[in-house]
Amino acid sequence: MDGLGKLTAYFVEDADQQSRRNLVCMRAKWFSTRAPVITDIPLEQLFPAGAMVAIDGIAVCDSDAKGLRRKTIELAELSKAPFEMPHPAAIKCEHTAFIGARSALPLSDGVGQVDVAKYQTRVGMEEIEELLRAAGFATNNVVQVNAYCVGRDGEMRHLMRDCPIRTSYFSFLGPACKGAYVSRLPIPGQAISIDTSQAETHNARNGR
Repeated sequence: MDGLGKLTAYFVEDADQQSRRNLVCMRAKWFSTRAPVITDIPLEQLFPAGAMVAIDGIAVCDSDAKGLRRKTIELAELSKAPFEMPHPAAIKCEHTAFIGARSALPLSDGVGQVDVAKYQTRVGMEEIEELLRAAGFATNNVVQVNAYCVGRDGEMRHLMRDCPIRTSYFSFLGPACKGAYVSRLPIPGQAISIDTSQAETHNARNGR
C-alpha cells in the first residue's frame, strides 16, 4: 500500500463531519507513512447498489526496492481543513509528483456567494502551482487535472464556469482534464475541488 502515490475515494456518507473524520483516520492506518495524497468525493450512491465506498489509486515505484527518493511536500500557508489531515498535500518521487484535492478553505470574509466558485478555483490553482514549485515542477509539467464541481447534471455552465481560470495557469493548450458534477463536497461551503492526477518532468516522459 505504501507504493501508492495518489488515492481517490468515492463514498456514500452523511454530511456529518465527525463521520468524515473517522473515515479519514481509519484509512490512514492502512499506510506506514503519510503517503499517498488524497482526494475524497462524496456521492449519493455507488454501483453496485448497496456499495458504500469505491477506491482507485495510482501506484509509484517502491522507493525501498528501487532506491527512489520519495518526498512529502507541505506548505504552512495552504488552506486548512476543519481537522488535521494525516496525509500530505503533495508527494514527489523522482520525476513524478502527485497533488491531492485543493480548494479555498475556510472562505475568506467578504467573498460574495456569487463569486465563491471563482474564488475557490483561483485559490486552489494557486496552491497547486505553489506545491508544484516546491517539488521542483511547473504547471506545464501537469499530465491531468481533475475538477469536481458542485452543480446540476446537464447544466454545462456549472462545469465550465471556472474553466478559463483553470486554463489560465498553463502556457499551452493545457493537460488532460476530467470534470464531474457532484451534489456536494466533503467540507461545507466547498464549490469545487481540484487535484492533479500526475505531474511529470520531461525526463520521466522520455523514460530517462
